[in-house]
Amino acid sequence: MDDQQATVVAVLDGGPADIPVVMRTCHVNGDADTVKLQWLNGYEHFHRTTAGSDGRTVFTWVGRTRIAE
Repeated sequence: MDDQQATVVAVLDGGPADIPVVMRTCHVNGDADTVKLQWLNGYEHFHRTTAGSDGRTVFTWVGRTRIAE
């Protein structure tokens, strides 16, 4: 069995409007249910919502946590 997991293209929807467009698309493990994006002084959290027919998977913003100092 191959130790590498297949990846999918994740599109991050919602959250702070100032997240650059180039950061809203990334590759994640195919079985990932969440994406955590470090942005400014915290993390933006996204949960998987849909898999598009174009091979992209949409993750919708669900909240933010601050980085502990």
